[in-house]
Amino acid sequence: VRTKRSVSEQDDSSQRLLIEIKDNGEPVQSTTVTLDILIEDAFHEPISDFRHKNPEPDQKSGKITLYLIISLASVSLLCLVTFFIMLIKCARGSRGGSSCCIRRADGESKNHNRNLQIQLNTDGPIKYVE
Repeated sequence: VRTKRSVSEQDDSSQRLLIEIKDNGEPVQSTTVTLDILIEDAFHEPISDFRHKNPEPDQKSGKITLYLIISLASVSLLCLVTFFIMLIKCARGSRGGSSCCIRRADGESKNHNRNLQIQLNTDGPIKYVE
């Protein structure tokens, strides 16, 4: 890393270096990284508050995260409301005789295949006739 001028005593010992890398492909892709540099004249133990600085939040990713959270909450709430409405309708319907839940009558399930007849053709496929 080169600097445009020499580092002097009056300069802040903590510097921020922003590195951006782009390629020449189609589509052009890029990435950035921020390095915090501590300039010292002798080796010391790392300063704890410098190492634990919170990075600046990216406003674009913050908005996207907020939109994703709102969307997830909306879909979850809609599913929950729909589930409870169906549960209430089925519970009320089972008391009154008609129900929104699919149930077969006892006679219908026992005699389901009783009236099936098979028609055989010598020149074609088997046809099922009720």
